[in-house]
Amino acid sequence: LHDAAAKAYRRALDLDPAQAGYWNNFLLSSQYAEGVTAASLFALSREFESRIGAPLRKSWKAHANRPDPDRPLRIGYVSPDLKRHPVGYFLSGVLPNHDPGQFKIHVYSNHLKEDDLTLRLKDSVPAWTVVCGMDDKVLAQRIRDDGIDILVDLAGHTANNRLTVFARKPAPLQLAWCGYVGTTGLEAMDAIIADRHHIPSDEESFYVERVIRLPDSW
Repeated sequence: LHDAAAKAYRRALDLDPAQAGYWNNFLLSSQYAEGVTAASLFALSREFESRIGAPLRKSWKAHANRPDPDRPLRIGYVSPDLKRHPVGYFLSGVLPNHDPGQFKIHVYSNHLKEDDLTLRLKDSVPAWTVVCGMDDKVLAQRIRDDGIDILVDLAGHTANNRLTVFARKPAPLQLAWCGYVGTTGLEAMDAIIADRHHIPSDEESFYVERVIRLPDSW
C-alpha cells in the first residue's frame, strides 16, 4: 500500500513539482516504503528543498530581535496536533514547565477542533493563536511581529504542517522536533532535537539540520 502511494505521489510530482502538499505526502509515504534508506529519504528531502524551499528564500530578511541576554527568550511552537494526539501528549509535559521569567511562549495551532487536552495546553501558555487557514505570508509576518526568537516545528511532513512558513525564515533560529522522524530538508531549519535512538550518530549526515541531542528526548 505504501509503495503504491509513493509511486502515485511521485507521478503527481512529475506532473506538478511545485505542489508542497504532494511533496509532504510523498515524503511521509516514503518513510514506510519497502527498501527505503536514510540516504534515499535524504535525497528526496533535498529535492523538496530545491523545488519548494529555495524559491522562498527571497522572503528571507534581517530579523529585528534584540540581542539582549537579560531579556526572556520568545519561543514559538507550531503544530496541527495540539489535542489528543501523540504530539499533544508530549507537549503536555513541556509547555507548563517553561520558566516564565526566562521564556515567553507563543503557540500557533494549525487546527480548528479542540478537545480537553487542547484546553489544558491552552491554559498552560500566555499566548495561543489559531492559524488554520492563515496565508503563509501573513503567518510568517505575524511570527516576526511577535518577535519570536526560536520557532519550533512539531509536524515535519505530516498532515496540516506549515513547513512553507518555516521556509520563509520568520524567526532567527528554527528547530524541528517531535512530529516527524526524518529531516525536513529545508535550509531554513537550523537544527533538530533528537536522541541516540531517533538519530544514530552514523546517520547525522542524512539530516540538513544540525542535530541537538538530549537524553531520551522522546
